[in-house]
Amino acid sequence: FFQAEDGIRDYKVTGVQTCALLIFLGVLKAGDHILAGDQLYGRSLRMLGQDLPRLGFETSFADSSDAAAMKAAIRPNTRMIMIEAVSNPTLRVADVTGIAELAAAHGALLVVDNTFTTPAMFRPMEHGADIVINSITKFLAGHSDVTLGYVAARDPGLRTAIYDAAVTWGRSEEHTSELQSPCN
Repeated sequence: FFQAEDGIRDYKVTGVQTCALLIFLGVLKAGDHILAGDQLYGRSLRMLGQDLPRLGFETSFADSSDAAAMKAAIRPNTRMIMIEAVSNPTLRVADVTGIAELAAAHGALLVVDNTFTTPAMFRPMEHGADIVINSITKFLAGHSDVTLGYVAARDPGLRTAIYDAAVTWGRSEEHTSELQSPCN
């Protein structure tokens, strides 16, 4: 296992996009709304803007550096907010604490992609995030010679739901001994 988020047991998958997809498939259902920052990694924007709507998820985007803009975009069926702590590639800094308060007030989960800051510089769960994803490929590995991501969830029920999605939908690291029971 990989413990990067406040001692919460995390697990690795084939990349940060896989992390995000497993969160959506494991935690949400068709008809749920995902509000995302409008400055995300390009493939995240594509997944949210094109792929997830084909699967029955509703998605929209707002400026994650402005909690008021995010609040204006909340819908009655918003179940998740996804942001990057620092956006890739524009380096816009999200109002993580403000958005965490907003998410909690509306019963939505906050997912933070912490790739650019890494757990060494910023720990989103300490600022209210429910789920954190991080690309190991970029700054944690440092050389782009590894293609992995990790996902950590504060709530054991969320960890189980994400783990179940990983096992059901497949992940390349399943054979390693450290991942046999990642949600314990």
